[in-house]
Amino acid sequence: MGLSGNKKKPSDYGLGDSRDNTLSGWINVPNNNNVKHAYFKTKKDLINIGKPRRGDIIWIMAAGEHTPGQTGCDNHILFYWGNGTNDVAWHSTHYTGKSTARANSSWCDGSLENIKGGHKVNTNGNCQTEIASKQPPDKGLYGYILYRTGGGSPQRVQIKKVTSTTNGWDDSLKGTQFTLYQGSKALKTITINSADAVTFDYDCEPGVTYVIKETRTAAGYKKADDIKFKVDDNNSDMVRKYTISNTPDKKPVNIHIQKASSCPEMLSLSSYSLADATFGIYSDAGCTNLLTTLKTNTDGSTPVFTTQVEASGTTYFYAKEISPPSGHNGTGQVQTITVNMPQDDNATKYLTFTNIAKYDDVPGAFVKKLDTKGNPVEGAIFEVRLYDGVYKTVAECQKYTPKKTWYLKSDRDGNVVFDRYYLADDFKPSDSFYKDKNGAIKIPIGCTITFQEVKVPSEYQIDETVQLWSEKNQVVEVKKYYNYLKPCKINIRKLAEDGRTPLEGVEFELTFTKETEPYTDDALRSYNPLLKQGESIKTTTNKDGYITWEDLDQGEYQIVETKTHDDMTLLKDPIKVTLPITMTDENAKEMSAATDQGKFDDYTNKWYFYEATFEVTNNAKFKMPMTGDNGFWKFGFIGFGAIAVLGTGLVIFDKKGKKQKHRKRVTKK
Repeated sequence: MGLSGNKKKPSDYGLGDSRDNTLSGWINVPNNNNVKHAYFKTKKDLINIGKPRRGDIIWIMAAGEHTPGQTGCDNHILFYWGNGTNDVAWHSTHYTGKSTARANSSWCDGSLENIKGGHKVNTNGNCQTEIASKQPPDKGLYGYILYRTGGGSPQRVQIKKVTSTTNGWDDSLKGTQFTLYQGSKALKTITINSADAVTFDYDCEPGVTYVIKETRTAAGYKKADDIKFKVDDNNSDMVRKYTISNTPDKKPVNIHIQKASSCPEMLSLSSYSLADATFGIYSDAGCTNLLTTLKTNTDGSTPVFTTQVEASGTTYFYAKEISPPSGHNGTGQVQTITVNMPQDDNATKYLTFTNIAKYDDVPGAFVKKLDTKGNPVEGAIFEVRLYDGVYKTVAECQKYTPKKTWYLKSDRDGNVVFDRYYLADDFKPSDSFYKDKNGAIKIPIGCTITFQEVKVPSEYQIDETVQLWSEKNQVVEVKKYYNYLKPCKINIRKLAEDGRTPLEGVEFELTFTKETEPYTDDALRSYNPLLKQGESIKTTTNKDGYITWEDLDQGEYQIVETKTHDDMTLLKDPIKVTLPITMTDENAKEMSAATDQGKFDDYTNKWYFYEATFEVTNNAKFKMPMTGDNGFWKFGFIGFGAIAVLGTGLVIFDKKGKKQKHRKRVTKK
């Protein structure tokens, strides 16, 4: 505006010459002349603008009496022209020059004069006029810095404190202190205890570099960065304002996840792994705000995830399995991670997720063991082998070493079950079963199982075929497997009275009087013994005097001589025998039994013989005048000494020809 030091009349600036016009004109100077200005509502605010500079135009009025723009109020305009020690101002007044005589409401002639009567701007920055001095601080005044000329103005620095999380005030910031430095010298310190801005009581001069440092930081927050600034030589802003944000202090916490299997032993199989399970770490319980994903390595552990949390209080994180590892079902589980600071500073939070391994369903039995008549076979022992991998043939499996081998025995219903109660430990020790965490036996997926019969009771024929495990849609199918009953054999040899000459054409009838066990609905249709219960067959001796009946079912038989030579008499009583013939080891030794032709059964601790031979000799009628003469027949086993029936007694001849007396009944059970 150029008002300082010139002789222009107020009317040249749109100002009236009268007191009232002068008043109304000065009030409108900022708006009418586009003067850069700052408005202060209270005396406190005006005082805090700092020391005035030469050329400043200041307008003040008593706020308690009137409002801005209202004529007739008590107000003054100051043109400051001081040098900091001798403060002078050109001001509007009803005094002329140095005279105290009242003027006729005319404007000053523009000469410089010392302000008297309290009309003074002090070097301490208090803009006090006669009006200002009359007003109590709580009443305040209105004021404008209307215009600033010349060099840069000093500044005061104002600080407002907020948090970075809300960008607003938080009571936890109370007590934060800032210090204003010039070089290493601390000039002023302020303390912030509320949302209000606080100003340093210090004028920062143009051209000088200053630093603001946070010298006391509220607990739980990081110290704010230093602020370095320099007041511009042409500065016209009276206040430099900073809003300083405090970031909550962060401390590290580590999260580590370990993956486990419900059946750890299965991890040695190719279909099972703890690797590549994926987890998400979330900041919310709904698992929508994903912080990171973690993937397990081969031992089931994830890399350690380190995150920052506020240095005090409790923070929650949430871990959720996104995808399970191979061979396992997903958990669907969310685990909460609770972090309490400061005690958990740099702590590692360990989590374990256990996945249920996938299994083949194990039925009550995987084999139903029957004999050819459909009756259960108890005590059949199977060697069961598990191979890692899926194979279509037994030959493929047998290229590899089995992972597990078990020996299982059928129960009285013929069932073979994966259960410790079915282990044939008296035969051979077995490997351990695969079990889940509850101890339940499980069969792993992605494997091939074979089973082979390795032992059966003596009355059955062993089936040594290696079978493949039968599985459909991950469910084991139970299949029936049959043991053929061991067939029996009876030999008849007809001799002349000399006991050496064979007789050809003699007829004998064999009758199956009682079977050991009946046929059932599960009987094997292909089983077709020579006779069924109640059936008979007649056969004549060959030129060597022999009759042989083979493929006989087990049970009781009767042999009757039905036709002989004309000069011979028929046997009066039938020959009865039960097959197989059993005896204890002691009996077998006493009878010099050829045990290499029999089979010892350790289920019953007896010898079993499945073949019996009878030698029958008849006396000629003329040599046997006695009525009812039966002649004699000899009954023997392969490897036994001859057994002769004479009258009512049974005489056994061992291989040394020594006689031993026994009961007539030969069959022992």
